[in-house]
Amino acid sequence: EVQGMSEEDSLVLLFKRIDMPRTDDNRVHGSSIVRRLGYLPLAIDQTGSYIHERRATFTLEQFLPYYEQYMKEILSTTPKIWDYLDVSETGKENAKSVFTTWNMSYSLLLNAGDNSSGLIGLLNCFPFFDEKDISEEMFYRFFQDLDESEWPDWLKHYVNDSGAWCSKTFRDTVLKLKSFSLIS
Repeated sequence: EVQGMSEEDSLVLLFKRIDMPRTDDNRVHGSSIVRRLGYLPLAIDQTGSYIHERRATFTLEQFLPYYEQYMKEILSTTPKIWDYLDVSETGKENAKSVFTTWNMSYSLLLNAGDNSSGLIGLLNCFPFFDEKDISEEMFYRFFQDLDESEWPDWLKHYVNDSGAWCSKTFRDTVLKLKSFSLIS
């Protein structure tokens, strides 16, 4: 069983990510959120990123009802392979909290406009590599080895108007994925 952080440490992490004032009301709602997430750092970090991205139209008070509805929708369409999450009542809640918050962050990428195919394409490549060996150089070499007609759609996002590799776009994408806590 995965152990969560203390409530105070959980709140510190949440408020660090959401960039909202730590008022009494926000603290009460923040406590409810971190408790619901099982005090799990990854779930809290992803939730904080999600709230931060939507802070102009989203309050802490609104988050839990939204989360509960979103979780029901996600879990109702999740393949049965995810049944292994039902190990125990505590394990079930924790695992589904991380799964739900990761999925919420991922859904923000789908709405990233022109940038979404580059973000999602790059993110979808990462599971195929050892995390210690992923570098921009690896993607740059892949780009160099292909003829322009062979470029996957997501790779075209990292090519500038003159057909050259654009390191800035690649680095900006990595920062965006980090800001959503989808990579570290």
